[in-house]
Amino acid sequence: MMLSLNCSFGMNKSFAAVLIAQFAPAYRCFSLGRQCLVKAVRELDRDVKKSCSVLGVNEDCSLQEVKDAFLTLAMKYHPDSGSASADAGKFDEIKKAYHTLRAFLSQDAPDDVSQVIEKDFKIKHTVPQHRQYLNLEGVGYGTPTQRQKQYDRYRVAQAANRVFEYRTSKAQPLDKTSLVQHDATLARQYKTTN
Repeated sequence: MMLSLNCSFGMNKSFAAVLIAQFAPAYRCFSLGRQCLVKAVRELDRDVKKSCSVLGVNEDCSLQEVKDAFLTLAMKYHPDSGSASADAGKFDEIKKAYHTLRAFLSQDAPDDVSQVIEKDFKIKHTVPQHRQYLNLEGVGYGTPTQRQKQYDRYRVAQAANRVFEYRTSKAQPLDKTSLVQHDATLARQYKTTN
């Protein structure tokens, strides 16, 4: 069933797909009345206009123009870009606007933003450097050499504790009769005569 509602962008197949995907609850209430669907179309229209203004593109722009605008703004506002205007909040707003316009303009599934950033900027996520501290079970502080020495001492102390626990568990009698037998053998061994 193709919907025949007018908005500033016109209705096409991708718009209907986006409308159904993004506003499924509103689409389900279509049986309750056309007002709910019209409201959803207005919300989508408002979101698209807002996204266009965030990215600085016209409302009749192409997908390539949206992508170029996103890449330009991402270079400027990405938190890892190192520029003076780097802002995580603004970057999230730009990313959301890109997702909205990409979903609106394309019929296929949108690219993941992280893939676009990695492919176009050659920015790849790297593991934070603090992960090196996790290999010594959280023991030690200071330089890596100092931490390694402290960790070695910690391991020696652990080994000594394990040996002590093993020896004490081995020396403990299993039951009361074994203790009595042990005392009897010791008494025979150290028997004194009067």
